[in-house]
Amino acid sequence: MKILISVALIIISFCITHRVGENAVRLLREKNINKEVSWFAYAFSFFILFLILEASDRYIDLHITFFKQVVGLVTCLMISYLSLLLILKKLNHKWYRRMVKELENHDKNI
Repeated sequence: MKILISVALIIISFCITHRVGENAVRLLREKNINKEVSWFAYAFSFFILFLILEASDRYIDLHITFFKQVVGLVTCLMISYLSLLLILKKLNHKWYRRMVKELENHDKNI
């Protein structure tokens, strides 16, 4: 029974996190705030998911340790990727322009 509750919690929390991240990107884009800031908002929504999963795993004793670690890894990779983008932007590197085009195409799909 705990495994079913864990799976339900994982699916619900991931859906909520994804929607919150999309809404943050959309809201910040409408207010003409820097695009990198909206991308960081999406990444930090996954960080909040990681904190929620950490607390629920510790206090409710659900079997979600592996998923929690995966979310933590994805969050770290997203924040590292965006940090690399900002560094490349400061250096005005051609990789930055290519990565920004990919992220802008993703933003158009949201």
